[in-house]
Amino acid sequence: MSLRHWIDDGLLTIFFLVVGLEIKREMTVGRLATTATAVLPISAAIGGMIIPALIYWRLIPSGPWAHGWGIPVATDTAFAVAIIAMMSRRVPVELRIFLC
Repeated sequence: MSLRHWIDDGLLTIFFLVVGLEIKREMTVGRLATTATAVLPISAAIGGMIIPALIYWRLIPSGPWAHGWGIPVATDTAFAVAIIAMMSRRVPVELRIFLC
């Protein structure tokens, strides 16, 4: 594999590790520690994975690209986190938690 491939995969791995650790922290000791506060973000996260996969499946039901449904499912998190990082302090804490 090329150096670029190793860098891309490594950075993506670190990114999702950090996102996963942040979600774990919020679910155990943060603002999402109770079931009542965690229901909406969990539902939104599940919907944020299922809806793009269904749209992709509907647009491309068969053929060589039919196995690419994971790309629209995974990229929404990266785009949303990048936007929040650019807006930094102007984004309320609740929105950051909801997104992660």
